[in-house]
Amino acid sequence: MPISQFKEEFVARLKIDQIREKQLILNENDFEQKFIVPTVFAINSTDIFLYSHPWGNKVRCAPDCDSAREGKGHIREGCPKCWKKSKDWGTVNAFGTQNKFDLVAEDTKDGKLAVEIKFVSFTKGRRPDGEIQRFLGQCTLAASKFDFVVGVCGYSGMLNPEYDWDTEKFKHWAEKHNIDIVFRCISTETFANYEIEWITLPSFKFKRFLEREEFHYTDRHGVKLYYKDEKQELLVGFIEGYQWYHAKRGPVRIYILTHDSKEWGELLRDAKQILNELKEAIYEVLERQPFRGRIKGNIYGSPNG
Repeated sequence: MPISQFKEEFVARLKIDQIREKQLILNENDFEQKFIVPTVFAINSTDIFLYSHPWGNKVRCAPDCDSAREGKGHIREGCPKCWKKSKDWGTVNAFGTQNKFDLVAEDTKDGKLAVEIKFVSFTKGRRPDGEIQRFLGQCTLAASKFDFVVGVCGYSGMLNPEYDWDTEKFKHWAEKHNIDIVFRCISTETFANYEIEWITLPSFKFKRFLEREEFHYTDRHGVKLYYKDEKQELLVGFIEGYQWYHAKRGPVRIYILTHDSKEWGELLRDAKQILNELKEAIYEVLERQPFRGRIKGNIYGSPNG
């Protein structure tokens, strides 16, 4: 398996594999050891050599590292000697700085992959701008030397969707430079095979830069969810994208109106009851995947894109 194919499978797993024991992931080390390392080493390939942090491990490859990589022994995950030796070729020295990465890999034809890992917290009133900028900077530095780069960031809390508008544009730019960026939320609700990330919004539209420039969260691909009765129709939820639909598992991001949004209008007093009905309808969509027409009660679905 060439490093390019290995990278594709690794990225696919990062996007949809279940993050187990989320309550035990409290920091970057936990995220790396409990999710990233098991995920990458689960990909079976004798043509790919992985170098990961030892985390206190002192057991080396048997009988030695070189023999093990020639198929004449056993490769040890987190071998301290392999990890140290990988720094000879897996470090980017630039602008007076030495930049090392959290996990590196190479194939038998000298193709190389770097993995940069970050874990941040989005708490109310706080954006980890500096940490994200350093994470993306590391990925860019790695791309100057490695054939492929994977940046994976775990986060707790809720992303502010108003500051997420240019994400896809950046991801497309990064992919042109062989950088894959994956963000995974730890603060999710597990339902069936899905990890639901709930994002509450006061409105599905917002104005940016110029007061006349208006954006809608539902301009993206996904499923619009409406509350309908005899008198009115109101957009109350949005399931982003269709990866969850095709994979039948993995993370799914869902936007819903806040219970006190001004958009409720005359329905404000019934908002909490409607939101409960909306969540039941969303569970129905995820479990049975009907998202056209009436889903449950007064909740109706309409695919977008």
